Amino acid sequence: MSVREVASPEVVTVHADDELANALELMASHQVRRLPVVDDNNSLVGILAQADVALEGKDKAVGEMVEEISKTPPS
Repeated sequence: MSVREVASPEVVTVHADDELANALELMASHQVRRLPVVDDNNSLVGILAQADVALEGKDKAVGEMVEEISKTPPS
């Protein structure tokens, strides 16, 4: 089996200069824990991981958003 057969066909991405709050909302709405970070040419420049946000985020809103991302989506 190839990666192509199991990979998500549409990838949600963010740009490096996007607001963190928007990236967290995307993570929550798409129930993903990582977002590829792309440049203006849509070339990969990094990965934004939930763990990165949890380590760097100090306010309550960030903690609540990380918790929301981690919830299992309703069946």
